[in-house]
Amino acid sequence: MWTTQNGKKIGLYAQEGGCGKVRADLASQSQTEIKIVLVETVPSPEKKMACTLDLRYPPVEVALDAPHNDRRIVVDRRTETG
Repeated sequence: MWTTQNGKKIGLYAQEGGCGKVRADLASQSQTEIKIVLVETVPSPEKKMACTLDLRYPPVEVALDAPHNDRRIVVDRRTETG
């Protein structure tokens, strides 16, 4: 995990694979905690796409209203079909 723009952006490496694409969403932020959700979008089963079995670890970032400082960071994950 890293910060840029004087702590107003948080970056981290996520995981995606095959036909999936990952993004980072800022779920919430308070004076004590920042919640980030990593969302992987995968094709719906009806699309019948040929996908590789590779794993990738792209960097993703979220922008904050205020610098990170010493706030606790909570990371969750979710999968969506698209």
